[in-house]
Amino acid sequence: MSRKDFLLLALLQVGSVACLGVGLWLGGFVGGRPDLSPPVDASFVPIARAYSEVVLDSYASAWAAAADEVAAGQPVAEALLRIRPNWDAARTPEYKAKVSPAFNAIVPEGTPDAEITPIQRAALAAAFRGFAKGVKP
Repeated sequence: MSRKDFLLLALLQVGSVACLGVGLWLGGFVGGRPDLSPPVDASFVPIARAYSEVVLDSYASAWAAAADEVAAGQPVAEALLRIRPNWDAARTPEYKAKVSPAFNAIVPEGTPDAEITPIQRAALAAAFRGFAKGVKP
């Protein structure tokens, strides 16, 4: 085997290894990487979407009631002070009926932190992420 043949074989091997390495490296960008994002409980997305509609509707109703009070001659400061109670009164029943039971299924309300297991904590965190995702428009 001549020196030129040896050099050609060596270059072919280096080229093959380089091509293989680049291919594997690029393959990781295409779809071979695992999803490392924190888990999201997708069952909470529709619960949050439905609740966010109630929140927005009740908030709009509270402001509309304040507008009616101001138009009727009530002091502006008093009308503004009633927005929060009106909003709370409208949205709280929906929260208690639909949102709270979903979270309570994971960790019952009033459970001391010391009694929440790591599995429950992880499930609750995933539920919170799902709820957050559902609230976003």
